[in-house]
Amino acid sequence: MRLKKDKESNIIYIGKKIKKLCNTFNVKLLINDSPILAKKIGADGCHLGQNDMSIHKARKILKNKIIGLTCHNSKSLVLKAITGGADYIALGAFFFTKTKEVKYKAD
Repeated sequence: MRLKKDKESNIIYIGKKIKKLCNTFNVKLLINDSPILAKKIGADGCHLGQNDMSIHKARKILKNKIIGLTCHNSKSLVLKAITGGADYIALGAFFFTKTKEVKYKAD
């Protein structure tokens, strides 16, 4: 769940409603950027960007919940995520796009 510009109280309210729906259909709910909000919502985990909290700190908050990390298109970031304890990684963009700046070059 990604709600970047909403107030925390609204994110929690919406997140709890979505979590109930996810439970009904046996679907995992991951919260973007914030392990703290993921815990407050009762989500199954969170997805972190490179500028968010470290996996180590997120793991202290979420314990055995799912923690994923964006690695852009960088092999070195992938290796760092794996050794750092990420449960999954997200990759991209590999090609030029007009909608988002590519910060990391493929290595």
